[in-house]
Amino acid sequence: MIAYETLIDMIQKNPESEWIEYKQKNTDKEKIGENISALVNSACLQKQPVAFIVWGVEDETRTIVGTNFNPKTEKEGNEPLENWLHKLLQPKIQFEFQEFEHQNKKLVVLEIQVQLHQPLSFKTTRYIRIGSTTKNLKEFPAKEALRRYRESRLFLVK
Repeated sequence: MIAYETLIDMIQKNPESEWIEYKQKNTDKEKIGENISALVNSACLQKQPVAFIVWGVEDETRTIVGTNFNPKTEKEGNEPLENWLHKLLQPKIQFEFQEFEHQNKKLVVLEIQVQLHQPLSFKTTRYIRIGSTTKNLKEFPAKEALRRYRESRLFLVK
């Protein structure tokens, strides 16, 4: 679980990347699922153990603006958001929503553990980050090949 001081330091020092996504208000559940897949797959290629989505941060300036997003009350149909995401992400992964307050502004952080030996898919589609953009992994065969090579090297070491 990320500590408050670490979160603020990360926001100040790191622009959006292959493993960090900043959002002001976007709570589109489909996009959240696609972003989780992309961030995890890209973090794995970047050898990052954790990926993050942070709500309440303006992505260009990294200014903390706050958010009204409340993942604990969000639902898809009658299903809580977290359960819905877990059901549609394969293979199963660990992630956690956390809330912080910074100068009277709410921040929500989704911290996602990167421990996979195969690409993560959302609704059977694998995604990847290209800079700060989410794309379908199949459009980038070189990245998929690199990921497969690294996966095979993980299994050889064990």
